[in-house]
Amino acid sequence: AAEGKVEGIDCLSNSDKGLADYARISAFCNEASVHYKEGKYERVGEPTEAALKVLVEKMGHPGMVRSTDKAAACNAANEFWAKDATTISTLEFSRDRKSMSVIVLDKTAGHNKLYCKGAPEGMIPRCTSVRLSDGSTRPMGKAERDTILQKVDHMARRPLRCLALAVKENLGPLADYSGPEHPSHVLCVD
Repeated sequence: AAEGKVEGIDCLSNSDKGLADYARISAFCNEASVHYKEGKYERVGEPTEAALKVLVEKMGHPGMVRSTDKAAACNAANEFWAKDATTISTLEFSRDRKSMSVIVLDKTAGHNKLYCKGAPEGMIPRCTSVRLSDGSTRPMGKAERDTILQKVDHMARRPLRCLALAVKENLGPLADYSGPEHPSHVLCVD
């Protein structure tokens, strides 16, 4: 249910920019939806994606006043996190990449960003940096990558479902990508 909150985090203030990235990625890298009809919550799409939508609702957003209307409340935070960007292209999940990515035009930043979610063992080795809770980014070396993958392995043995989330802000030739007619479109095709 898209009710309640996540204890121990403060997404309702502007202090945790890392959580804001988490919420944006979860809202955009997602094709599920959650609805409240006839007294119950319903999901459309994959259960894991719907769970991410619900998590975003429980995280909330800065200045959020939770509605008592359950039909409106089950998408309010997802809509908030998605309002300042537009999806330009989606690279669907594939078993080879074990990830899903979307290129979005971030209207606030004025350029495209890549949001990605997927299997940690496939994504973390491709990451060159780590995003901190204050929104800053610092390089990530092999030792830190190995530590993260060990923690993921430990959680997976419990068994907990683990996902990696990532954002890339410097997209090089895709920085101004606008669709299939763009000269760099070949980079968006598997």
